[in-house]
Amino acid sequence: MADLITERQLLAAFEQLRHLETRLVAEKASRTFEQDPTGFARRAMDVCLHYDALASEIDAIVNETLGPDGVDAAALAELAGVVRAEEEAHPEPPEDGDFLRTPRHWRQHWEDAVRRSAQERVRSAGPGEAPGAAEGGSALAQVLTELGSLVRRDLQKVQLEVHPVYAAAGFPAWETYLRAFHGAVAQRLQELAHNARGCEQLYVLLDWAANVYGR
Repeated sequence: MADLITERQLLAAFEQLRHLETRLVAEKASRTFEQDPTGFARRAMDVCLHYDALASEIDAIVNETLGPDGVDAAALAELAGVVRAEEEAHPEPPEDGDFLRTPRHWRQHWEDAVRRSAQERVRSAGPGEAPGAAEGGSALAQVLTELGSLVRRDLQKVQLEVHPVYAAAGFPAWETYLRAFHGAVAQRLQELAHNARGCEQLYVLLDWAANVYGR
Protein backbone atom coordinates (compact mmCIF):
# COMPACT_ATOMS: atom_id res chain seq x y z
CA MET A 1 0.00 0.00 0.00
CA ALA A 2 2.83 2.37 0.79
CA ASP A 3 4.18 1.78 -2.72
CA LEU A 4 0.81 2.70 -4.22
CA ILE A 5 0.80 5.95 -2.26
CA THR A 6 4.36 6.74 -3.31
CA GLU A 7 3.42 6.05 -6.93
CA ARG A 8 0.36 8.31 -6.45
CA GLN A 9 -2.11 5.57 -7.19
CA LEU A 10 -4.20 7.09 -4.45
CA LEU A 11 -7.54 5.49 -5.29
CA ALA A 12 -6.05 2.01 -5.41
CA ALA A 13 -4.30 2.63 -2.10
CA PHE A 14 -7.54 3.89 -0.55
CA GLU A 15 -9.47 0.86 -1.74
CA GLN A 16 -6.94 -1.43 -0.08
CA LEU A 17 -6.98 0.65 3.07
CA ARG A 18 -10.77 0.68 3.14
CA HIS A 19 -10.75 -3.11 2.90
CA LEU A 20 -8.37 -3.37 5.86
CA GLU A 21 -10.49 -0.93 7.84
CA THR A 22 -13.73 -2.80 7.13
CA ARG A 23 -12.21 -6.13 8.11
CA LEU A 24 -10.74 -4.69 11.30
CA VAL A 25 -14.04 -3.10 12.31
CA ALA A 26 -15.83 -6.41 11.73
CA GLU A 27 -13.27 -8.32 13.79
CA LYS A 28 -13.60 -5.79 16.58
CA ALA A 29 -17.39 -6.17 16.56
CA SER A 30 -17.08 -9.96 16.74
CA ARG A 31 -14.87 -9.59 19.86
CA THR A 32 -11.92 -11.19 18.09
CA PHE A 33 -9.54 -8.92 19.98
CA GLU A 34 -10.93 -9.40 23.50
CA GLN A 35 -7.85 -11.39 24.44
CA ASP A 36 -5.47 -9.36 22.28
CA PRO A 37 -6.12 -5.60 22.68
CA THR A 38 -2.52 -4.88 21.72
CA GLY A 39 -3.03 -6.63 18.40
CA PHE A 40 -6.05 -4.48 17.65
CA ALA A 41 -4.20 -1.30 18.60
CA ARG A 42 -1.27 -2.22 16.36
CA ARG A 43 -3.47 -2.89 13.33
CA ALA A 44 -5.60 0.19 13.98
CA MET A 45 -2.46 2.31 14.18
CA ASP A 46 -1.30 0.90 10.86
CA VAL A 47 -4.61 1.92 9.24
CA CYS A 48 -4.37 5.43 10.72
CA LEU A 49 -0.77 5.85 9.56
CA HIS A 50 -1.75 4.98 6.00
CA TYR A 51 -4.60 7.48 6.14
CA ASP A 52 -2.08 10.07 7.31
CA ALA A 53 0.23 9.13 4.44
CA LEU A 54 -2.59 9.70 1.95
CA ALA A 55 -3.32 13.09 3.51
CA SER A 56 0.36 13.99 3.26
CA GLU A 57 0.34 13.07 -0.42
CA ILE A 58 -2.61 15.43 -0.94
CA ASP A 59 -0.46 18.19 0.57
CA ALA A 60 2.47 17.30 -1.67
CA ILE A 61 0.37 17.35 -4.84
CA VAL A 62 -1.12 20.75 -3.99
CA ASN A 63 2.32 22.16 -3.17
CA GLU A 64 3.65 21.05 -6.55
CA THR A 65 0.67 22.20 -8.61
CA LEU A 66 1.85 25.79 -9.11
CA GLY A 67 5.53 24.91 -9.22
CA PRO A 68 7.83 25.16 -12.25
CA ASP A 69 7.41 21.56 -13.42
CA GLY A 70 3.92 21.94 -14.83
CA VAL A 71 0.56 20.52 -13.79
CA ASP A 72 0.35 16.76 -13.24
CA ALA A 73 -3.21 16.19 -14.41
CA ALA A 74 -3.15 12.52 -13.44
CA ALA A 75 -2.12 13.38 -9.88
CA LEU A 76 -4.86 16.00 -9.59
CA ALA A 77 -7.44 13.50 -10.82
CA GLU A 78 -6.24 10.95 -8.27
CA LEU A 79 -6.41 13.58 -5.52
CA ALA A 80 -9.97 14.56 -6.40
CA GLY A 81 -11.01 10.93 -6.73
CA VAL A 82 -9.63 9.84 -3.37
CA VAL A 83 -11.21 12.80 -1.56
CA ARG A 84 -14.62 11.92 -2.96
CA ALA A 85 -14.13 8.21 -2.27
CA GLU A 86 -13.31 8.96 1.36
CA GLU A 87 -16.38 11.19 1.68
CA GLU A 88 -18.56 8.37 0.35
CA ALA A 89 -16.93 5.84 2.66
CA HIS A 90 -17.27 8.01 5.77
CA PRO A 91 -20.25 10.33 5.20
CA GLU A 92 -21.07 10.85 8.89
CA PRO A 93 -19.34 10.25 12.23
CA PRO A 94 -20.30 6.77 13.51
CA GLU A 95 -22.81 6.67 16.34
CA ASP A 96 -20.53 4.46 18.41
CA GLY A 97 -17.64 6.92 18.07
CA ASP A 98 -15.38 4.40 16.33
CA PHE A 99 -12.33 6.43 15.26
CA LEU A 100 -11.59 4.08 12.38
CA ARG A 101 -14.81 5.12 10.61
CA THR A 102 -14.57 8.81 11.46
CA PRO A 103 -14.65 11.19 8.45
CA ARG A 104 -11.17 12.44 7.57
CA HIS A 105 -12.41 15.76 6.13
CA TRP A 106 -9.95 15.61 3.24
CA ARG A 107 -11.85 18.22 1.23
CA GLN A 108 -11.17 20.74 4.01
CA HIS A 109 -7.61 19.43 4.17
CA TRP A 110 -7.27 20.13 0.45
CA GLU A 111 -8.69 23.64 0.83
CA ASP A 112 -6.25 24.35 3.68
CA ALA A 113 -3.38 23.08 1.52
CA VAL A 114 -4.46 25.38 -1.34
CA ARG A 115 -4.54 28.32 1.08
CA ARG A 116 -1.05 27.55 2.39
CA SER A 117 0.24 27.17 -1.16
CA ALA A 118 -1.15 30.57 -2.14
CA GLN A 119 0.38 32.17 0.95
CA GLU A 120 3.79 30.69 0.17
CA ARG A 121 3.58 31.82 -3.45
CA VAL A 122 2.59 35.38 -2.49
CA ARG A 123 5.30 35.62 0.17
CA SER A 124 7.89 34.61 -2.43
CA ALA A 125 7.31 37.78 -4.45
CA GLY A 126 9.77 40.50 -3.48
CA PRO A 127 11.45 40.99 -0.09
CA GLY A 128 9.59 40.15 3.09
CA GLU A 129 9.36 43.76 4.26
CA ALA A 130 8.71 47.11 2.66
CA PRO A 131 11.81 48.81 1.25
CA GLY A 132 13.51 51.38 3.44
CA ALA A 133 12.47 55.01 3.45
CA ALA A 134 15.57 56.01 1.51
CA GLU A 135 14.42 53.86 -1.36
CA GLY A 136 11.07 55.64 -1.52
CA GLY A 137 8.06 54.30 -3.35
CA SER A 138 9.86 53.10 -6.48
CA ALA A 139 11.32 50.00 -4.83
CA LEU A 140 7.96 49.17 -3.26
CA ALA A 141 6.29 49.63 -6.63
CA GLN A 142 8.72 47.05 -8.02
CA VAL A 143 7.76 44.60 -5.28
CA LEU A 144 4.08 45.11 -6.08
CA THR A 145 4.72 44.68 -9.80
CA GLU A 146 6.40 41.35 -9.10
CA LEU A 147 3.55 40.36 -6.80
CA GLY A 148 0.92 41.25 -9.38
CA SER A 149 2.72 39.32 -12.11
CA LEU A 150 3.03 36.23 -9.93
CA VAL A 151 -0.62 36.25 -8.91
CA ARG A 152 -1.78 36.85 -12.48
CA ARG A 153 0.43 34.04 -13.79
CA ASP A 154 -0.62 31.57 -11.09
CA LEU A 155 -4.34 32.26 -11.47
CA GLN A 156 -4.10 31.93 -15.23
CA LYS A 157 -2.48 28.54 -14.72
CA VAL A 158 -5.26 27.55 -12.34
CA GLN A 159 -7.95 28.67 -14.78
CA LEU A 160 -6.50 27.00 -17.85
CA GLU A 161 -4.82 23.86 -16.49
CA VAL A 162 -5.82 23.12 -12.90
CA HIS A 163 -9.51 23.97 -12.76
CA PRO A 164 -10.58 21.80 -15.74
CA VAL A 165 -9.13 18.66 -14.12
CA TYR A 166 -10.75 19.33 -10.77
CA ALA A 167 -14.04 20.42 -12.37
CA ALA A 168 -14.41 17.00 -13.97
CA ALA A 169 -14.48 15.59 -10.43
CA GLY A 170 -16.88 18.20 -9.09
CA PHE A 171 -14.26 20.24 -7.24
CA PRO A 172 -14.70 24.05 -7.08
CA ALA A 173 -11.02 24.64 -7.71
CA TRP A 174 -11.29 28.07 -9.29
CA GLU A 175 -13.30 29.54 -6.43
CA THR A 176 -11.03 27.93 -3.85
CA TYR A 177 -7.81 29.18 -5.45
CA LEU A 178 -9.23 32.64 -6.10
CA ARG A 179 -10.32 32.98 -2.48
CA ALA A 180 -6.94 31.69 -1.29
CA PHE A 181 -4.98 34.18 -3.39
CA HIS A 182 -7.20 37.11 -2.41
CA GLY A 183 -6.65 36.25 1.23
CA ALA A 184 -2.90 35.82 0.76
CA VAL A 185 -2.56 39.15 -1.09
CA ALA A 186 -4.60 40.97 1.57
CA GLN A 187 -2.34 39.56 4.27
CA ARG A 188 0.78 40.55 2.33
CA LEU A 189 -0.51 44.08 1.82
CA GLN A 190 -1.24 44.39 5.53
CA GLU A 191 2.33 43.33 6.30
CA LEU A 192 3.75 45.80 3.80
CA ALA A 193 1.54 48.59 5.15
CA HIS A 194 2.63 47.82 8.71
CA ASN A 195 6.28 48.08 7.67
CA ALA A 196 5.81 51.06 5.34
CA ARG A 197 8.07 54.05 5.93
CA GLY A 198 6.45 57.33 5.09
CA CYS A 199 3.35 58.53 3.29
CA GLU A 200 4.79 57.85 -0.14
CA GLN A 201 4.96 54.10 0.44
CA LEU A 202 1.46 54.04 1.91
CA TYR A 203 0.16 55.89 -1.14
CA VAL A 204 1.86 53.41 -3.46
CA LEU A 205 0.22 50.52 -1.57
CA LEU A 206 -3.24 52.08 -1.63
CA ASP A 207 -2.97 53.02 -5.29
CA TRP A 208 -1.88 49.50 -6.27
CA ALA A 209 -4.65 47.85 -4.24
CA ALA A 210 -7.38 50.11 -5.66
CA ASN A 211 -6.25 50.71 -9.23
CA VAL A 212 -4.13 47.70 -10.17
CA TYR A 213 -5.04 44.60 -8.15
CA GLY A 214 -8.63 45.70 -7.59
CA ARG A 215 -9.20 45.64 -11.34
